[in-house]
Formats: sequence, structure tokens, C-alpha cells
Amino acid sequence: MLFLWDFGYEGQVEAFQSPEFKKLMASKDQYDLVITESFFAMESSVALGHRFNAPNIVICSFGIAMNSLNFFGSPNLPSFMADFRTKYTNEMTFFQRFYNFYVFFVTRIMEYVYYYPKHQALVDTYFGEDYPSLYTMLSNVSLSFLYTNLAMSAAVPLVPNLIPVGGIHLNKPGKLPQVSSCQS
Repeated sequence: MLFLWDFGYEGQVEAFQSPEFKKLMASKDQYDLVITESFFAMESSVALGHRFNAPNIVICSFGIAMNSLNFFGSPNLPSFMADFRTKYTNEMTFFQRFYNFYVFFVTRIMEYVYYYPKHQALVDTYFGEDYPSLYTMLSNVSLSFLYTNLAMSAAVPLVPNLIPVGGIHLNKPGKLPQVSSCQS
């Protein structure tokens, strides 16, 4: 997990140091809406919503990131919602539930002790220390599109501003060829 967190952190640093980002930060442009990927290794990009004083929509291409549920006020129950790191389904034995809770608990501690402070430092460095805290900005995200398909995964309780959009990138399938044309 630390590898992915550090990988995302380094990606954010590269993006924030790019000439394009510096030009964006210096611009006087105004936007009606900011769309970012701000959960799972890119949390500090949520500051763009505050920078442009616009509602922030988050695309969560990872699916349902358990840490994002906390910020939206959605139930986050390790007793029956399996963490992706465990590879369990929602049908867990008692010991699997216990281990799932352990992973959930340790991950939350690591997020608040190691992970979020690093992203807060990015916000302070590249946006300014006068910005609200990272936790506040993440809690103020207006809407999140989750790349997950509830027909293919376990049922989980979601608040109305967490919208599953799995498969949205797929085109409508065309007609199948006639059997006779396939046999020729």
C-alpha cells in the first residue's frame, strides 16, 4: 500500500511542478466546476476546487475507495464491507471479518499518521498555507463518480452523492452477425 501511496504522491509532485500547472495557478480564469481524481493517491488535487472557488466533482477510477466513504458521510462498515486489500467478498467468516477490520483499522491509522500529512504538505507548498485543511476540502467535495458496477459487486450502502458509473465508457454493442454469415 505504501508503494501506491508514494507513487501517487510523486505523481502529484510532478504535476504540481509542471509548467502547465504553474500557468494554471497564475491564471485569472474562472470555472463553474472542477473535476479531479482526488481519492486514492491524488488527494491534494482537491485544492483546485478551492483555488477556483468552484464545486468539486471527484472521479474515483479505483471504484469504491474505503477512505472516500468517510469524507462523504457514507457508511463504512468493515464488518460486512470487504476492503479490496483482503480480496474477500461481503460473505466473510468471523475470522475474515476480524482480519478485514484489522486491515481497515491499520489503514486508517496509516492514512492519518503518514499519508494525509504528506498531501497536506503538498497543498501547503503548491497552493499556500492559507487554504483550508485537506480534510476540510475532501469533506466539501460535492459529488463523486465511482467507477464500479453494483451489478457486479457486493451491495454497499452509499449516500446519494456517491454515484456508481462503472461501464460508462463502453459503447452500446452492435448487432450480432447472422449464424449463416459466421459459418461461411
